[in-house]
Amino acid sequence: MHRLLVILGTRPEVIKLKPVIENLRKSNNNIFSCKVLYTNQHKEMGSELSNIFKIKYDLTIRRNINEKISFEFVDKIYDILKKYKIDSVVVMGDTLTGTAGAIAAYLNKSKIFYIESGLRTGDYNQPWPEEGFRKVITHLSNVHFAPTKQNKNILIEEGIFKKNIYVTGNPVIDTIKSSIKHINRKEIRKKIDRKIIKELNFSLKNFVLVTIHRRENFGKPFEKICQNINKLSKEFRGIKFIFPVHPNPYVKKITNRFFKLNKNVILMKPADYFTFLRLMQLCKFIISDSGGIQEESTIVNKFVLLARNKTERPEILNKLVFIGGSSFYLFKKYFKFFLKTKPKRKYFNVFGNGNSSRQISKIIINKCLKNV
Repeated sequence: MHRLLVILGTRPEVIKLKPVIENLRKSNNNIFSCKVLYTNQHKEMGSELSNIFKIKYDLTIRRNINEKISFEFVDKIYDILKKYKIDSVVVMGDTLTGTAGAIAAYLNKSKIFYIESGLRTGDYNQPWPEEGFRKVITHLSNVHFAPTKQNKNILIEEGIFKKNIYVTGNPVIDTIKSSIKHINRKEIRKKIDRKIIKELNFSLKNFVLVTIHRRENFGKPFEKICQNINKLSKEFRGIKFIFPVHPNPYVKKITNRFFKLNKNVILMKPADYFTFLRLMQLCKFIISDSGGIQEESTIVNKFVLLARNKTERPEILNKLVFIGGSSFYLFKKYFKFFLKTKPKRKYFNVFGNGNSSRQISKIIINKCLKNV
């Protein structure tokens, strides 16, 4: 019996790993077992997505330190690996959960499958701490699933053997394609639209979607980004700014301070995945410091004004994603450009064709069963 554990703990991990988990669980039998561990790094968001996607978490961890970057997860995950005699783990991306999972697996001598391997900006401080986390996970992992050929080349340059790298695309594309198919059903779309209109009290026209939450922006950069949005909202009064606020206490505090008196900036609670996807469909463009939104923009075909100084997704840089950092000059420049320009529809398959999860799952199962 080969025992595999998928380790996840954040909203992006659940969204991206959903189709992989579904495919792996289909293969559960008397010689292969796939279980899912949720660390509760994002506690509320995890339960919300579990309900939406109907993902059952076999195991969970109770987190004691919620607001700090703490490696308490390492000991807890390690104990679980020992208790359930886990042979291999699947980790994803650049989160604290993924990093702790990889370290615990390494200490347990479990095989590590790393999804979304090879993303780099080349700067340990941008994004921080994610860029460092990626490096750690990469050099502990045994098998790498790179979204693009460019990611594969980066891994080879860092000394990873070609035979251990598979270019598969990113399973987030699988999720967003199936989710768009779901929300495009007439009755579902109407239900979501009514919900948004009721909550936000406006007509879903002429708005920009905003998401800012990365730690590297905390402090002066975050405040400058908020100032930029305030200035733009006064200059472009016909445009609303819809801002689902991340539950991080710092983000909530600063956004409330800057926008509570601005009627053109509408703060809302974190939107569930389908609602957020619908907002992406309806908005004029997106202002964000998110990594995943850059990938999702290729499917919803929206420009992204990236509130960061560097991107780990150069495949769409200056095509769909434009770097604004916290510069008001760049914010205004790209804001005006996006309002008068429509994206070209040629980046649809940059990060995968919707079949990534099947490819990844097949490789994982074959490698797990090789020595059973």
